[in-house]
Amino acid sequence: MSIRKRFYLLFVFTIVVPLVLIGWISYEFSTNIYRDQISSHMLDTLDAIDLNVNATLSEVESFTEYVATSPSVYNYLTTEEWPSSLEKVNNESTISRLVFNNQNTFDFFILSKDNDPLYFLAAPEERFHDLEGSVFFEEVTKRRGGPYWIGPASEDLIEENSTFFTVGRSIIDPRTLEELGHFVLLVKPDILNPTTTLGSNSDSEWLIINEDDRVIHQSDPDKLTGPVDTRSLINTEGIYTDSDGREFLYAKESTFQDWTLVSMKSMESVNNILIPVRLFTIGIIVALFLLLVLFHRMFSQRLILFINTFNKGMTEAAGGDLNVRMEHYKEKEFTTLTTSFNDMVSQLRDMIKKVEEEQNKKQEAEFKVLQHQINPHFLYNTLESVNALASLQKTKEVQHLVTNLGKLLRISLKGPYEIELQEEIKHVCSYLEIQKIRHLNRFDYDVDVDQDVQNNNVLKLILQPIVENSIEHGKKHNSFNHISIQAKRKKNRIVMHVTDNGPGFTEDILLQLNNRHESSFTGIGLLNVHDRIRMYYSGNSGLIICSTEGKTTIQITIPIKGEV
Repeated sequence: MSIRKRFYLLFVFTIVVPLVLIGWISYEFSTNIYRDQISSHMLDTLDAIDLNVNATLSEVESFTEYVATSPSVYNYLTTEEWPSSLEKVNNESTISRLVFNNQNTFDFFILSKDNDPLYFLAAPEERFHDLEGSVFFEEVTKRRGGPYWIGPASEDLIEENSTFFTVGRSIIDPRTLEELGHFVLLVKPDILNPTTTLGSNSDSEWLIINEDDRVIHQSDPDKLTGPVDTRSLINTEGIYTDSDGREFLYAKESTFQDWTLVSMKSMESVNNILIPVRLFTIGIIVALFLLLVLFHRMFSQRLILFINTFNKGMTEAAGGDLNVRMEHYKEKEFTTLTTSFNDMVSQLRDMIKKVEEEQNKKQEAEFKVLQHQINPHFLYNTLESVNALASLQKTKEVQHLVTNLGKLLRISLKGPYEIELQEEIKHVCSYLEIQKIRHLNRFDYDVDVDQDVQNNNVLKLILQPIVENSIEHGKKHNSFNHISIQAKRKKNRIVMHVTDNGPGFTEDILLQLNNRHESSFTGIGLLNVHDRIRMYYSGNSGLIICSTEGKTTIQITIPIKGEV
């Protein structure tokens, strides 16, 4: 696949697709915020409606209590024989005027145990299937003077499409506390008109559901089509769907007399509120997309052209045409690359002419790699000792160790590859001091260096890996407790011996060393030291290992410069 196609795919999957996803997520997030705000507003509206409903119906209850305890009603229920029919008619007229003084009164009737019911428009049997056997009458009687309401949709009513509310209460004799009768008031349906107006101002539909899951009032019956699934409204939360498939966002709360107050808002109106958010989100996405396309035209296309040109030049150079040149560009970054390419081709031409010199440089570079490999190995083990002492909180030992560590680092990190033998001896002594502290002085050491070789130069860091090997393999055996280091001159060479009384090498390990395998050793190993010496001093130098059970001697041979 060409880089152009890859770039287009990268543009689509890393910019276009994430941009669309971010836009969609932002829209959904904003939508949820708006819906939460709408739901919160609906609950606030419900609280206001609930207060209004409670206030209105409580006012009617207070009026029914006033009527039920009035002298006219009491006389009507307690008088067995009236002095005259005129007095009875006057008392009944007084009751009627009293009841209809309330503007919300539609009709009423008073039930007496001994007399016929008193009513105005229609007798109880014309409004109720069986008043005294109804749930309404049972609840009114049970409450002993307390009010009880039913709505227009009650099963006790004969008229299926009635619109009035009905409230009843028992009339109790204040002296004997006996039940004298019942007062039932039919309330006009427009009693909740002010509350309905409050709901319409919030652009929402609200309704009241009684304890039998029946709708007893709707602010706007035309908004919801078909019968309302009240069980779904009571038992679920969130979205309601009517018989026409229209969705409504709704909220609910308990209200007067254990009824449920439900506020509903059509999702169509909710979505209309969200249209500006949707258009704004789409506008942002389109604007960003156009900016990215413009960026692609102005920069990406030129970048692709440069890459193709650069690739062509590299192909020609790889094919052996080292006379290829690339032109300069206005862009600083492109110019840097083309200049580097032209310089690289020129250098390659020069390098081909200096093959022998480059081979020597390569050998030196390989030596540098081996040299740098030793430093991390040495530092790792030294820091391990520091950590061990610090964990034991041995201050003096830590001070002694840090002092020796400073000496080690000064020798390890400074100067050329070679140092004087006496400096190398100081280095390995510092290392041994650290290891003695680390291993609780379980071993000692001695150093014997001839005076006439102390100032001769040797490769640095050749003794430390060898004594490290002695310690690491000897510490596992009780017999190990001593390391000896000697350095003498033999003709034109320096010969050093590192001897320990550890377990010694087995025949298998010696065979592996002869075959140049390091699988039995950790870190750099003895072969690394041998390779460094051989690479730096060429022939007649390196390591010789002599080992028997309980004793190992490693001989290091280094030629003295100027006397070879």
